[in-house]
Amino acid sequence: MRKLISIFMAAALILSMTACTGKNIDIEEVKKTEGTMLTIGVISSSDMTLEENERSSRHIDVSYSGYAYNPNPVNHEGVLMTDEDYLAVYEFCLDAVESGRYKDYQEEIDDGIIYSFTFYDENAVPHNFYTGAVYGDSDLNRIRNIITSYSLD
Repeated sequence: MRKLISIFMAAALILSMTACTGKNIDIEEVKKTEGTMLTIGVISSSDMTLEENERSSRHIDVSYSGYAYNPNPVNHEGVLMTDEDYLAVYEFCLDAVESGRYKDYQEEIDDGIIYSFTFYDENAVPHNFYTGAVYGDSDLNRIRNIITSYSLD
């Protein structure tokens, strides 16, 4: 009986150790997917005319191939992300969609920038998992900062 308990305890320990390492994602396999992985719409919530709002609104994209696109008036080319940053964005999107953790999250602001996060799964199905300010959520801020760090400005 003791031997059986020891075997079960060892199996439980092994399972718990492997579960703590996170998901095993084959980044090269994910990068074979065509199209956009994430689009972040950037919209000013300040008082302005429709024309001013259209000029100030933009979107930031991350492609499944690993490029971040931060359009500016001079350059519309993408910048290749590091594998570490790419995985951070991909895993964040999967978790946000699967867990629904932003379903009831909102921040009240009077003025500032509103962000709209839309993840496109590997079948190109859009999942808008958050729209609002990102000042109070460290994970939303971190992902936005990762992507915008690849700007060509």
